[in-house]
Amino acid sequence: MAKSKTTSTSGDLQFSDDLVEEVALCCKLLGDSTRFRIICQLGAEGDLHVTGLCDRLNLNQPAVSHHLQLLRDAGMIEMRREGKHNYYTLLSERLCSV
Repeated sequence: MAKSKTTSTSGDLQFSDDLVEEVALCCKLLGDSTRFRIICQLGAEGDLHVTGLCDRLNLNQPAVSHHLQLLRDAGMIEMRREGKHNYYTLLSERLCSV
């Protein structure tokens, strides 16, 4: 397994390349206003299903589902199925670790 390189940014501060890439990905994902609003809604209200997010964001279901999938792939949210609804939860420990 290859050892992660260290990138020096200024003075004595050093960050691994892996950390830099992870933070850059997080910033890219949250740089989109819809994804940022989804994270804010989940943080404020806890579990929400897709329809609830669509109503709060005034967006259609395919658009919201697309953004939710990107956030899930990045490990920022998780989904659980309850009956006919998919509920999404913010993984705040994941956001705080970046």
